[in-house]
Order: sequence, then C-alpha cells, then structure tokens
Amino acid sequence: MGTRSLADLGNEKGAQPIYLVSITILRGLRMALFINQDAKLGELEGSGYLFQNKDSIEVSYQGVFFGSEDKAEAMQSLVEHEPVKFTGVLYKKNRSGAIKKSKIEMDVDVTQFREVSMGARALLEGIEES
Repeated sequence: MGTRSLADLGNEKGAQPIYLVSITILRGLRMALFINQDAKLGELEGSGYLFQNKDSIEVSYQGVFFGSEDKAEAMQSLVEHEPVKFTGVLYKKNRSGAIKKSKIEMDVDVTQFREVSMGARALLEGIEES
C-alpha cells in the first residue's frame, strides 16, 4: 500500500472526506482531530489513531483510542499502567503541510480515560516507534 497523502485518499471513489482540525486544550496540550481508523490497544479492538506532534525541539506522538462500552473497564485499567502496544494509523504532517498516513505499531501510555457517547475514549502518548 505504501504511504499516500490524505488528499490522495480523499480523491478515491467512495472515500470519506478527511478533515484536520487542530485545537488547543488546557495547559497547552495540542490535539489534532483526524478520521478514526481501525486500531488495537493491546488486545482490545476499536478505532483511533496516533499523530506526530512537533514543537521547536522534539517530536512526540499523541493519540486517541475509542472502544465499545463493554471494553470500558479494561480500558480504564490501562490508565497509568504499564505501556501497551497500539496498532493502527499514524498521521504525520511534513514541512509543506501535506499529511501522510501510515500503519504503525508503537508502545503507548494511556494517560486518560473517559466514557463518551460512542463508548469509551482513551488518550495516548507514544513511547517509542517500532
């Protein structure tokens, strides 16, 4: 499959439009909103993504994972626990502003959990790319 820009993906027949919105949440946390993709957090199946967050000094990876209501308890037990493997999509924005999407496996820390209208949501911070 290879890495393709999200603009190319949006031009495919029957493709969903891809939107990128960057918002700043309290305490300077920056969160990008992309289209959820099929993903796994440890053994839990759901949807979500990771994205590359660059500041002037270093690169970090943040993300979100959504699971069904019946997975809420298992997801909550991962908060501030041992790192867990995230398997899914990583979005990267290059210097020219083009967004690339690629498959990735990365160890992540689950930093926050919340039950939401579509099930359960976990916020992720990447530890290392594998």
